[in-house]
Amino acid sequence: MEKKVLLFFLALLCAGISFGQETSITGNVVDSNGDPIPGVSVVISGTSRGTVTDLDGNFMLNALPTASLVFSYIG
Repeated sequence: MEKKVLLFFLALLCAGISFGQETSITGNVVDSNGDPIPGVSVVISGTSRGTVTDLDGNFMLNALPTASLVFSYIG
């Protein structure tokens, strides 16, 4: 009986860990002409975690798959 309870809780723990993991989100920010935009701020909504696009407009950010990203650019 104890083994079954232990296995149940281990399975529950593993399921919780797999659903709460972050994934790497990558992208490229371009203007209406298709030219890359460097220096765009990309932030996970509701947090202070974010990054800035490189000279080619590329970014990479680790976030939950359900996260919303906020893009802002002054220029």
